[in-house]
Amino acid sequence: IEDVRRAFKELRTIPAPSEAITNINGGPVRTMRVGSDKGLGPFDNQAAFKDVLLNMAGGAVAHRIPELRRLAVPVHATQHKICFTHGDLHGDNILIKDDKISGILDWEYAGWFPEYWEFTMLEKHIGGILIAQQFWDATAPFGVEPYRDELQLEFALWLCTGDTTVVGPDGDDLVCPR
Repeated sequence: IEDVRRAFKELRTIPAPSEAITNINGGPVRTMRVGSDKGLGPFDNQAAFKDVLLNMAGGAVAHRIPELRRLAVPVHATQHKICFTHGDLHGDNILIKDDKISGILDWEYAGWFPEYWEFTMLEKHIGGILIAQQFWDATAPFGVEPYRDELQLEFALWLCTGDTTVVGPDGDDLVCPR
């Protein structure tokens, strides 16, 4: 747990080169929301990034847009710090040897994102996996109950955009289970 906390703290100390949302080379970011082979952006600022994520919803889930806009208000009103982010961090991507972190794998989603992005992407991976949730709750690399508004919006957007869209009444409950 201490190794994980230390790794997160170290990643967060890397100074952002600008306010832009980009991959590590300044190009488009990759996110599971649009498929692993596609990119978004780059974005000059986080407002543009947040707007694009919100505007990806529509089509068969257009009736959810008013609720998505309501959930987006506090998130869009917050100017988040831009942080270096792994973007796909979960137990399968952390190597352990002799009870210590020996490496972190899969950096293809890494880049410069709003500070909440690492947390919400982690929550996407561990959703419904009780032991993983307990581990990350105990580790608390982002503090206790961080980014509640951001997680609520991201959960709703997962149900309304890209490959994770849930069409029909099963996807109409946009309340985050965590």
